[in-house]
Amino acid sequence: MQEKDSLKTRKFYCLTKALSGFAMIATIFGGALGFVGCGKTPEKPPVVDNGNNNQDNENNQQNNQQDNNQGNENNQGNENNQGGQTSEPTPTPTPEVELTFEEFLSQYPDLANEFVSDLTSELSYAKDILSTSFKFIASDDKIEGLTVVNVVKTGETTREVKVATINLIGGVDVEDIVEGNAQTVLTIESETVLSFDAKEEFRQQTDIKSQIDEVVAEYLGEDCTETQDYIQETFVPQTVKELVQDYPALVNQVLNQHFLDDALKTGRTTSLDANLIKSAKWYLNGEKEIESIDFVLTYNQNAEAERVYAYGLTFDNVIAISDILNNENLIGVTPKKIQHYSFSYNKAIQGTRDDLMNAIFKAYGMSENCPEGAIRLFKDGGDQLSLTLGEVREFVVAQITDSEITEFKMWCKRASSDNAYIEKMKNISNFAFYEEKAVSLNGQFVEYVPTTTTVKPTSAKPALQLPQNKQLVARLENRKYME
Repeated sequence: MQEKDSLKTRKFYCLTKALSGFAMIATIFGGALGFVGCGKTPEKPPVVDNGNNNQDNENNQQNNQQDNNQGNENNQGNENNQGGQTSEPTPTPTPEVELTFEEFLSQYPDLANEFVSDLTSELSYAKDILSTSFKFIASDDKIEGLTVVNVVKTGETTREVKVATINLIGGVDVEDIVEGNAQTVLTIESETVLSFDAKEEFRQQTDIKSQIDEVVAEYLGEDCTETQDYIQETFVPQTVKELVQDYPALVNQVLNQHFLDDALKTGRTTSLDANLIKSAKWYLNGEKEIESIDFVLTYNQNAEAERVYAYGLTFDNVIAISDILNNENLIGVTPKKIQHYSFSYNKAIQGTRDDLMNAIFKAYGMSENCPEGAIRLFKDGGDQLSLTLGEVREFVVAQITDSEITEFKMWCKRASSDNAYIEKMKNISNFAFYEEKAVSLNGQFVEYVPTTTTVKPTSAKPALQLPQNKQLVARLENRKYME
C-alpha cells in the first residue's frame, strides 16, 4: 500500500509541474498577443534614420532574452517552493528480497525444528521413535519434502530401522513457515531396512550403532542432520542368567575381588597360586538370587602335570543380583568350600593317543567324537591284575563340558598296541568299567579372567528411555540438501 501511495504522489507532482509550465507559456504568449492586438494589424511607426536603430534593436533583443531567462528561473523557483515548503525527492522503493532456504535454516532454526517435528509426528510410529536422522528435499525457496531414518521400538527389546520419505505436494514456501501461514499436503512412503533385538545385541556386545550409521549414510549421505542419536541400550538383569549374559566382565571382577582367595584355599594356611591357573570358570547357581558358586579350574601342578579342580562355595545367605551389580554387601561374606572333583594327568601324552581314548568313550556308550567345546583327557594307569579279567591295562578318561564333568576307568585285557586294544574293545568280555564319576555344573558361568584392580561400587544403569519425538533438537547447518 505504501508503494501505491508513493506512485500516486509522483503522478500528482508531475501534473502540477505540467500545469505550471503551461501557465508560464500562456503568460509569455499572452503578453505577445496583447502587444499585437486581437485580430488587428498594428500601425507602423515612423522610421527615424538617426544611425542608432540597429544598435538599439540588438540591445533590446539582449535585454528581452535576459528577462526571459530570469523569468524562467523565477518560475522554476516557484514550482520548487509550493506552499512555502521545500519538497524532498520521493525515494525509489527497494524491491522486496525473498527468503531463501539457506537463510531460513540459518535465521530461523527453531522454526525449522518445529517444522521437522510436525512432519515426523505424522509417521504412524512417531511415538515409538528412539532416534532420528534426516535431510531436507528443497529448492531455492521451498521445502519439497523430508527423508528420515528412524530407529523404532517395536517390542520390549525388538527394534527396527525405518526409512521414510515425506513428500510435500506443491512444496512449502519458507516465507509461509516464517509467517505462520504454511499449509501442508503430504504423502508418506516408509520401509523397514534393518531389524534387531537390542537386548541380544547388548549381550553379544555387537556394535549395532555402526550398522545404523551405514543405513544413514546409504539413504541420507554423510551430510545429514542427526536430531536424536541412537545409544546402545542397556537393561537391568532380573535373573542370574541375565546378570551373567549382560555383565560377564563385571561378574568376573566382583567374584575375583571377594571370593577367589576362598576358592583357592587348600588349608588353614595354604592356597593354590592364582598365577598358575591355566583356565577357569565361575558358575553362579540360582534363578533370581545367587544361592551358591562353583569354581572349575585347570591348574599347572608342575612342569609335567596339570590338575582339574571343581570347588563349590556355599553361603549362609543368598546373594542378591544387585549386590553383584553394585559391588555391595559382600565385604566380610565368608563362604564354606567344598571340593567336588580333582583329576591329575600328564600334559605330554595329551593328544597322542586320541584314537584309543575315543574308542574307550564309544565303548562306554558316549559319542566317539569329542563334542564341540568339550575337553577330553587321557591317563594310562599301567598294568593291573583283575580277579575277573586277569592281566589288564588300566585307562582313565575324563570329559569336561560347560555343564558336566564325566570320568571313568576301563580295565582291558592286555594287548601289544593301541590298535590291538581297540580291537579287543569290540568284545564286551574283554573289558570292564570302574569308578565312574559325574559332576553336574548347572549354574550360569562366566570365564575367569585375572584382574589386578578392584571394582568400585556402581549402580547398573536402567533400560535407556530416549525421548519420544516430542521436540526434535536439530543441529541444522547453514546448507541446502538436494535430493
